[in-house]
Amino acid sequence: MSVSYPVIVEVLTESLGVDADLVDPEATFEDLELDSLSLLELVLILEERTGQRPESLSASSTLAEVAAVIDQLNASQEAADLIPTTAGTTA
Repeated sequence: MSVSYPVIVEVLTESLGVDADLVDPEATFEDLELDSLSLLELVLILEERTGQRPESLSASSTLAEVAAVIDQLNASQEAADLIPTTAGTTA
C-alpha cells in the first residue's frame, strides 16, 4: 500500500469535505466532483503535509496515481539525501 494514500484520503475527507464512501484508490478527482480550485487547494495541502508537490495532478487522475507520484518523489528525495556531498573540497 502506498505511504501517501492515507494522507490523500485524510485531506480529501477532512479538509475538502469529500464523502468517505466515495473515496477509493481508483476514483478520479472528477468522480469526487472536485473543481479546479479544490484541486489547487489539494495540491497545496499535500505539498505542506508530504513535502512533495504532485505537478501532474488533473481531474482525470486517480487517487492511486497521485499517491504513486508522491511516493516516487519521496523515494527520489530520500535517495538524493543519501548521496554524500563534496562541500568544502577543492578541485
